[in-house]
Amino acid sequence: MSGPGSTKKAVCLVAVPAGIALAAVVAIGLNRPEIDGKTPAERIQQIAELADRSPRGAAEAIARAAAGDADPSVRQAALVALGRFVSPAHRAVVDAAIADGDPQVRSGAAVTLGLYGDDRAADALGRLATEDASEKVRLAAATGLGRLDRPRALGWLVRVMESPQVPPAVRREALDAVGRRLKIRFVRPPAPGTADWGQLVQKIRSSPVARAALAEMDRGGKPS
Repeated sequence: MSGPGSTKKAVCLVAVPAGIALAAVVAIGLNRPEIDGKTPAERIQQIAELADRSPRGAAEAIARAAAGDADPSVRQAALVALGRFVSPAHRAVVDAAIADGDPQVRSGAAVTLGLYGDDRAADALGRLATEDASEKVRLAAATGLGRLDRPRALGWLVRVMESPQVPPAVRREALDAVGRRLKIRFVRPPAPGTADWGQLVQKIRSSPVARAALAEMDRGGKPS
């Protein structure tokens, strides 16, 4: 059976009638998927195909691309594709990517990190949303926080909304995420930074769910 990958040799012991063990070298095609296109576009296409088909070893090949491809657009595509698997085995790759020097890579990592569903992810995304130099990364981090069904994530979203240092588009994304979490639909919400925005944030802040989430953060609870 042919396919991408490498061929290794295994030694098999074959019993013969005379009782003599013969060493037979058998070539076994392991069919390990590899992302080895010559151009970034080809490698991104390979990533998409592997994520769709999910053959054995697909996630590992995608994780290798996320961690080591020279092109940032390929690393971003691989990180987003890892969101199809959400395996603990690849968490370290996603965690490392949020510190990548390229903002598109950090954005891809933020989107996938929000699928891991724990407080450690919430804290990492909260810091990105409030501190990253790139607005694109901050938006992706707010989106990732919205995917996390954790009180700590809700607390971070409220802090994003009320921070004047956060760009308006990111604060609006946080509001949308809070609305989805609290099952509230905001019709024509006020512009961030206005008095009406401040009143809306305070109203959300005073809700029992948000108060509990913020209290947990203020206690400095260790992320789980």
